[in-house]
Amino acid sequence: MLRRMADRFTGIVELDLSQSASRSYYPGVTDSDLSIIAGGFRQLRILKLQNCKGITDAGLIALASGLPSLQSLDVTNCRTLTNKGLVAIAERCCKLRSLNLSGCRSITDTLLETLSKSCSHLEELGLSGCSNITDSGLSVLVDGCHHIKLLDVRKCSKIGDIGVSKVAKTCNSSLNTLKLLDCHKIGDDSIYSLSASCPNLDTLVIGGCQNISDESIKSLVHSVVRA
Repeated sequence: MLRRMADRFTGIVELDLSQSASRSYYPGVTDSDLSIIAGGFRQLRILKLQNCKGITDAGLIALASGLPSLQSLDVTNCRTLTNKGLVAIAERCCKLRSLNLSGCRSITDTLLETLSKSCSHLEELGLSGCSNITDSGLSVLVDGCHHIKLLDVRKCSKIGDIGVSKVAKTCNSSLNTLKLLDCHKIGDDSIYSLSASCPNLDTLVIGGCQNISDESIKSLVHSVVRA
């Protein structure tokens, strides 16, 4: 089917091949399909592959070589993916603005370093459940990606005040959504940094962050009122 589509609809710019999370027995899209996409949909800007358990790094490497104009990629819960395939995407798809890697548990700070070097236009990054990501990775990321609007690091247990404060100070004018659910190392320093630096913040998720005091929350409320 994909090959026939590629032959007929060469100008497609958005493609959603996501699978239902409930169909865990069905692999969905495969690496062979990604090779067809890379060769046949050269104008593609947006690609969604949520819950596609049949894809591997080899498929992403094929995508990277064929889709230089890609701006948005969603591989949520594609858990076989590692740095190898995603680094290839970051290096060759330099126009990326949105990247959702939620549930890709094998990725590390190495990928964030590559994003920092190659994807300066990145605005949205989903890292929920990527438990190997650290403060060092976030700090390096925003050294090159100054325009982050949405950052989702829910359940990233190694993220703490150092990383969040660096994001707040570096992306101060752009950051509007920050999700920190169950980031147990987050404390008052993060909230004070957000209060002082991020006037455009309108969504903050801090459930499960038990080291945040009422006083820091008050400072955040006051900063919103002043804005």
